[in-house]
Amino acid sequence: EETKLFWIVPFTSQVEKFRAIYKKKVQRYGVCNTIVFGRVLGYEKAFLIQNMCPIMEKYIEKEYVEKRTGKPVRIDEPLEKEIISNAKRALALQRKGNKLIFPDVLMIERKLLEAAK
Repeated sequence: EETKLFWIVPFTSQVEKFRAIYKKKVQRYGVCNTIVFGRVLGYEKAFLIQNMCPIMEKYIEKEYVEKRTGKPVRIDEPLEKEIISNAKRALALQRKGNKLIFPDVLMIERKLLEAAK
């Protein structure tokens, strides 16, 4: 929060593919905090914390809006809290040397912070 960076978590409609990956992780580790399932505009999606990435506000072009209504797309509060909690946990573990996030987010974060100086 003090860095003023945003952390984006992509989502996909390839729910079955990521449900299988989720199940394998749960079987192997007993838990999977890097994939969260939830609804966006009435459709189930897989939120990929394992692919999250830092970004600066100046690189955000516009808010994600529903084409039909022109209104910003929102997820419900419990889902938002789960994604944020899991993302913070994954990032903390990444900082401790556990490779849970596929992009090299620590290097990207460092470069963005250097560029902001």
